[in-house]
Amino acid sequence: MIHHLKCENPWFGQIWNRGKTFEVRRCDDRTFKVGDYLFLYEYDKELNEFSSEMVEAEVTSIYETKIPIESTRNPETGYVLTRPGVIMSFNPAQIKVKHIAWPAKCWREGQNFQLSMPTRGKIE
Repeated sequence: MIHHLKCENPWFGQIWNRGKTFEVRRCDDRTFKVGDYLFLYEYDKELNEFSSEMVEAEVTSIYETKIPIESTRNPETGYVLTRPGVIMSFNPAQIKVKHIAWPAKCWREGQNFQLSMPTRGKIE
């Protein structure tokens, strides 16, 4: 399966340069498996737009974890609420970096992120 995901800097740049070989994501809205492909698109949060840079990486291992939900510290107990998450690793030698020529635009529907592009498998 292919997962199209936005990725902000500095994390995108670290993956692009093959210095970061893992990705941490919540998994309460999708299922990740070994052998899946992550298509990570560079996203500028301040400008609310994508660049023309993209990284393709195959998931080689997955570790389940808990991800803290921002601003949920219980003042009485000190505990922070969490949600299911995964840490996915990939082989840096197999990471493909690409320049894409389509205008990437995004919109939000609730908490779901979507790209306004067809998903026809691998982008070459």
